[in-house]
Amino acid sequence: CEPDIARRRLMERNGFSADEADQRLASQRAWRDRASAADVVIHNNGGLAEFQGRVSEEFAEAVRLWRAGRLPESAYYGWWERREGAG
Repeated sequence: CEPDIARRRLMERNGFSADEADQRLASQRAWRDRASAADVVIHNNGGLAEFQGRVSEEFAEAVRLWRAGRLPESAYYGWWERREGAG
């Protein structure tokens, strides 16, 4: 989700101060940096029902592709190999 939404959620859910929430967010990699290792990126800027609906849609599509024998190899494998080769 967008940083301002994540900050607000952390403050509400965990009882964090603004500084604590900012510190937690700063310790995490940005989603854009992790996206190349993901098969699907689902943005969670809305409500819970919207997020759950998107997860269900993506899961159903993955199952459909798997049943058809067309599910591609996970992007994670290529990402990990590129990551290991870079070191």
